[in-house]
Amino acid sequence: MKRCTRIMICLLLALGLEVAPAFAQFTSGIEGLVHDTTGAVVPGAKVTVTDTRLGVSKTVLTGQDGYFSINSLAASAYDIKIQMSGFQTWTQNGLSLQIGEVRTLTPELKVGAVSTNVEVSATAAAVDLVTPTTGSQISNESLETTPLSGQNIYGLTAVTPGMTGAAVSTADNDNYTNEYAININAAGLRQEENGFQIDDAYTNTPSRGGGTSISPNPEIVQSVDVRTNDFDAQKGRNGGATVDVYTKSGSNQFHGNLDYYLTNDSLSALTHFESSIPSFTRKEFSATMGGPVLKNKLFWFGAYDMLRSSVASAYTATVESQDFYNWVQTNLPNTVGAQVLKMAPPQNYPTAGLETVSQYETSTPGYFAPPAGIPSTLNVIGTTNVAFSTPKNGYQWSFRIDSYIRNNDRLYVDAIRTEDDSGQYGARPAMDGGLHNTSDFININWTHTFNTHLLNQAGANLIRPYGSNLGFRRTQSRMSMSPICPASAPGRRAILPKALMAGMT
Repeated sequence: MKRCTRIMICLLLALGLEVAPAFAQFTSGIEGLVHDTTGAVVPGAKVTVTDTRLGVSKTVLTGQDGYFSINSLAASAYDIKIQMSGFQTWTQNGLSLQIGEVRTLTPELKVGAVSTNVEVSATAAAVDLVTPTTGSQISNESLETTPLSGQNIYGLTAVTPGMTGAAVSTADNDNYTNEYAININAAGLRQEENGFQIDDAYTNTPSRGGGTSISPNPEIVQSVDVRTNDFDAQKGRNGGATVDVYTKSGSNQFHGNLDYYLTNDSLSALTHFESSIPSFTRKEFSATMGGPVLKNKLFWFGAYDMLRSSVASAYTATVESQDFYNWVQTNLPNTVGAQVLKMAPPQNYPTAGLETVSQYETSTPGYFAPPAGIPSTLNVIGTTNVAFSTPKNGYQWSFRIDSYIRNNDRLYVDAIRTEDDSGQYGARPAMDGGLHNTSDFININWTHTFNTHLLNQAGANLIRPYGSNLGFRRTQSRMSMSPICPASAPGRRAILPKALMAGMT
C-alpha cells in the first residue's frame, strides 16, 4: 500500500513538474470523425499525421465512435493519411497549422482496396472550431515582408485587434536592451500587466512587468502569437496581453540566410536644436543556419546577429556662461568649484537665455549666497543646444536543438545571449561614460506521450539580464561630480553655478 502511495505521489509530481509554463508552442492539433459513404462511423481506422518539414509522424486509432484527436503538434504543414481494411486510403496533404490552432476534419472512406488513394486538397481558409481565442497570429511571411522599426518584431503587436499603444515607434529601438518596455495595452489594462514569452518560457523583466529582457533577431522568429483577452489557466500570471514568440528549428533540409541592414543620416533633416546634422549610422549583419543531425530524429538551428551603430541626439541644456567661468578662474582659481568647471566644461557655452547673478538670485531664492565680490550684472547661466552621436555596438547569438529520437518523447533546448556596449553622453563631454549590458536566456522542454489520452510536458528556463557602468571618459577626475549632473539633463534648470558659488565663499 505504501509503495502504491509513493508511486502515485511521484506520478502527480511528474505531471505537475514545471518551472515555467510550456504548453503553447505545441498546442496545435488535428481532430475529426471518420465515417463511410453511408454516414456510419468507422472505428479502428489508423490515422497518421506527418510533419512535412521534419518527417516526424504520429499515429492513433479511431475510437468506437470513429473519433480521433492528435494533440501537441507544432505549427507546420502536415500530411494526413487514414487507412482501414476494406476501404480506400484517405489522404490530405499540405494541411497548414498555426500556433494553438486545432483543425477539425470530416474524412469519408470509400469501399475499396487499401492500396487505392482518395486524396483531398487542403484549403487555405479554415475555421478553428475548438480553440476560443482573442488576438492575432503574426506569421513568418508577415515578419519577412513588413518593415520593422529598429528590426524589432514587437512593433507588429500593435496591429492586433483590441490593442492600443504604439509598441515600438522609433528607429533607434533595436534588439539590444536588457529591459525593453513594449508600449501596448489590452483590455484597458496597464502595460505592466502584459506577459512576454519565447518558446513558452517567460522573459519578463525581473524589476517590473510590461517588458522583456530578450528581444530576438527577426531572422530566428517563426511566428508571434498575441492574445488580448485570453485568460487561459497557463497564462494566469498576466491579466493583459500575452505575447509568445516562437523560434525556428532545424529540418530535414539544410537551410540558412545572410542579411544586411543599413540606415544612416543621408536623408536626415535638422531639428530645432541642431546647427548641423549629427552623424548617424546603423549597420546590422545577420546569419542563420539549420539542418538535420539525424534525419527525421534530431535537428539544429543557429543564428548570429551583429550591430554597429551610432544614434543622434539633441536637446537644450542650461549651463554656466563663459563670463562666469572666466571670473571664477581669475578670482577663485584654487577652489574646488574652479577645478570642476575646468575639468568638465559644457560642450558649448550659452549664447541665449542668459541670466545675470542678480536675475538668477531672484529666480532661485533661498540658495547659498554668491561669492564675495562677484558682479551682480555678470552673466552666470544660459541655454545652449547640445547635439551628439552615441555609439551602440552589440551582438546576439542563438542556438536550438530539437530531438524526436524516441517515438513517445520530444525534447528541445534553446539559448539566446545578447550583449551590447553603449555610450552615456550629455552636455559635458568629460562626464561621458558607457554601459555594458548582457541578457542570457536558456530554455528546456520535454514532452512524453503515455497514450492517446495522456501526455506530460515539463519545462524549465533561465532569464538573466545584467550590466555594468563603464565609468567616465576621463577616469583621472576623482572628485565628486554630482553638482554637474543636473545641468546635463534635458529640460532641467542648472544648479551648478549656485552650488559652485557656495564652495567658493
